[in-house]
Parts: sequence; C-alpha cells; structure tokens
Amino acid sequence: MIKYNLDTGTSEHHVYGQGRRGGEGVFVPRPDSPEEDDGWLVTYVHAAASGTSEMVVVETRDFRAPPIARVLLPVRVPYGFHGTWITSAELARQQP
Repeated sequence: MIKYNLDTGTSEHHVYGQGRRGGEGVFVPRPDSPEEDDGWLVTYVHAAASGTSEMVVVETRDFRAPPIARVLLPVRVPYGFHGTWITSAELARQQP
C-alpha cells in the first residue's frame, strides 16, 4: 500500500513481503481523533507460494511498520474482494 501526503508531496510504502500481494485497503478512523489520517488500514493479503490469505491491520501513523494485527484465514480471499466496516448502530438502522 502507498500512503500519499498531498500537502508535502511525499509518500510511504507498506510492504507485505516477498510473494505477497494485498487488496484495496479500507481506512478505519480512530474514534474521536481530530487528525485526518489517525486510524488503521485493513486489507486482505494473499501469499502466492503457500496459497494462504490473511487480513492485516496497519497503523496509519506507523505505516512502514509490520501490521499490528494479522488474522490467518482458512480459505483464500480473491483479489478484488471488498468489504465495509460499519458500527452496530449503523447496521441496526438498516434493518427493516
């Protein structure tokens, strides 16, 4: 993943590792933080050699560091898979 700072024109890379590719990251903001980029990026990563997938959570304020969480998954998650993160209150409002 690449994090761009449009104010400074700089970028940072989060590298998944050799032979590992990730999907589109979803930003999860830290509750009540006034900072635009304070939170986490969550994505799925696939390791081609082993055929395994995992969900990883990356701290946006320490973007180059290893993930702060990794969830090993029992099946491969295909590239292009999308998910959305909503609160339980938002989910309750959407039910008839």
